Amino acid sequence: MPALSLFGYWDSYLSAALYSGNTMSATIHVTLETRDRMPKEIQERLQWNKPDDFALEVSTWSFEEMNVPAYPAHRVFLNVARQLRGYAQEPDDLYLLIRERSLGWTKDRRETRYDIQQFD
Repeated sequence: MPALSLFGYWDSYLSAALYSGNTMSATIHVTLETRDRMPKEIQERLQWNKPDDFALEVSTWSFEEMNVPAYPAHRVFLNVARQLRGYAQEPDDLYLLIRERSLGWTKDRRETRYDIQQFD
């Protein structure tokens, strides 16, 4: 089954890729207004990205809180974003950006954006 990870059909961690540096990652982006509605503990973790855009690296947050990386799977990243969407008032106030792991034959990492409506 781990060989399926070479084609993106099996979780990276189940294929011993924890230390490979080639796992998917996620960033949650919020507006200034949304950031201001979040608890101080989360606000402190948000990095200014560009005007009216603040970013929260999910794995960095996980390391800082629990001293372990976030499990690199769509379902996990979507669940984290679901927990934060209550702070957003408009559909464009929060979105999730997932960077896929590169497959063995290419260094390119595809990015997928998920808006609030796509979290369910």
